Amino acid sequence: MVKDVSRATQRHAVLSMSGSKEMVEGGLAIGLVNRGQRAGVVVNLRAARSEGADLDAALLGIAEVIP
Repeated sequence: MVKDVSRATQRHAVLSMSGSKEMVEGGLAIGLVNRGQRAGVVVNLRAARSEGADLDAALLGIAEVIP
């Protein structure tokens, strides 16, 4: 299912998001995940770029980046 969503978002240049790190590892672009008492950001850089995103360096600096 993640691969199907990823293909569709790439085809339509839509940034994909999830609340699951596993889905980001599976091919979605951005994840907002629970880090204890705080939220964290996970970025699949390859997926984000293939969806047309040009993410700011400040975001990438605070995110866990999956190359």
